[in-house]
Amino acid sequence: MRVLNARSRLSISGEKLKNLKSALVGIGLTVIASTLGLVPAGSASAATPKCTVRDLWGSSSSGVGFVWAPQSSSGTVKCGMKSGDNNKAVWALQDAIVHCYSINIGVDGDFGPQTVSALKTVQTRIGASADGEYGPQTAGLIKMRPDNEPAACGRL
Repeated sequence: MRVLNARSRLSISGEKLKNLKSALVGIGLTVIASTLGLVPAGSASAATPKCTVRDLWGSSSSGVGFVWAPQSSSGTVKCGMKSGDNNKAVWALQDAIVHCYSINIGVDGDFGPQTVSALKTVQTRIGASADGEYGPQTAGLIKMRPDNEPAACGRL
């Protein structure tokens, strides 16, 4: 009877095995850091691109059409914003909060205390973590203002 070890069974070369070990160590350190509270759970991670622009998102066949959405410079809507940001993406978020959720805040592109408070209210309503930060979870649940009024607000 022949016994195979992990290296022969998976046909992993020495260099690939070294890279795999490094990746597993990195994952383990991330889990440990998160468990110890060194990395806040639920917050937008460093891998989440920053929302910086406002652009149309959607399709004419979606039933809602196009909505104005915060996006990263690469065009993804699964991006992040937080207190202190000031740009067109924040403006799109504020516009959605006012028009889709009827919360009266200034639409000025500044992610300040009013926006944080209003976003927490919206996050509670939509079932997202109410942390006052806009990230992929909130982006997947929040409704945005439609391009052609008086269409209903729509999800991304």
